[in-house]
Amino acid sequence: MDRRRFSALAVAAAGSLALPAARAQAYPVRPVKVVVPQPPGGGFDFVGRLLADRLGKLMEQPFVVENRPGSGTLVGTDAVAKAAPDGYTLLVGSVSNIALNPGLYRNLPYDSLRDFEPLGLAVAYSYTLVARKDLP
Repeated sequence: MDRRRFSALAVAAAGSLALPAARAQAYPVRPVKVVVPQPPGGGFDFVGRLLADRLGKLMEQPFVVENRPGSGTLVGTDAVAKAAPDGYTLLVGSVSNIALNPGLYRNLPYDSLRDFEPLGLAVAYSYTLVARKDLP
């Protein structure tokens, strides 16, 4: 193989190695909004703030909690469904706003299966029914 062909091949090989890095963009490059569809102080809020704190440290970019309460989680959940699908608006989803609302509301403004992509399980907890011990 002559020197010119070898040089061209080396340049092409080096260029192809850099292609994936050129195409991939860093994420996130700006603050990420974590929408909590409930008022501050409850379970949704606690989970959202914990996630925002941990993700912000891990990703070295601010993750900001925005409480969007109203209509039993509909306001905040719908806002995220209508946000740009760019990964910069996340939703704290739960059984209520993702699984139960489709059965509770006739004209739900979002489709849980179509409009959202689950990223992972953040919290698992069970409900316990309790009563006074002297209750018959």
